[in-house]
Amino acid sequence: MRWFNTAGGPFVILPIEILPTWGGFEESSFAGFASPDYDEACQILDFVGVISNGRDSALVLADEPHQTAIRVTSSGILLIRWIHAASESKVLDAIQEIGENSFVLDKYLDIRSSEMVMFDSAIPGSSVNVDDWGRFSLSMGRNVIETVEYSGEETCIILHRIRLSSES
Repeated sequence: MRWFNTAGGPFVILPIEILPTWGGFEESSFAGFASPDYDEACQILDFVGVISNGRDSALVLADEPHQTAIRVTSSGILLIRWIHAASESKVLDAIQEIGENSFVLDKYLDIRSSEMVMFDSAIPGSSVNVDDWGRFSLSMGRNVIETVEYSGEETCIILHRIRLSSES
């Protein structure tokens, strides 16, 4: 599994086609905030949040900058945030212990372009090489972001599942 890390700030997930609109720590170009886009991403206090510019949305993985992997499953995209574990195999064991019904609705994300990239929110989108970061596809339309926090004796992870909403 490929793990991604930031320099200390949150990850942001954007459609690749609008990547250049993300201003990172330099400027506010995504949603026209008074402060840089990175600062707005850092204002998210929950595990996950959404920043919108009225047309497109950015998903922010906030809280702490845990190393994160992306896994495609039959029930959607899993964003695996490794808080602590002795090994990757312990993280994978923890994922197996989490039941489908353990996830709790967190946010909705409207997707107009299916090709996404997860990257360090401090980096301006125009400087992001998408092959160095987490690329994945989402179904276009309204997607649900569900979250579960697993805390075992030796392992702690946060999982976010992104899937197409069954609601209209």
